[in-house]
Amino acid sequence: MSNIAERIYEIMQYLPDDKAAEILDFAEFVKARESQDEEKFFAVAGLWEGRGLDQAQLRKEAWPDRQI
Repeated sequence: MSNIAERIYEIMQYLPDDKAAEILDFAEFVKARESQDEEKFFAVAGLWEGRGLDQAQLRKEAWPDRQI
């Protein structure tokens, strides 16, 4: 267990159940949000595959007036 997890565990032991439930709810929310962000990334990850574009080229087309 990481130092952060240990600290959270220690704090949770002294909280009333309703407050501990709030923290658990928040932790589950953060975990779900992380997994949704990951799913969104992988849903579009292959969008530019096989198009012969790289990051520098995309930036040059997006901002033609900037010297990148």
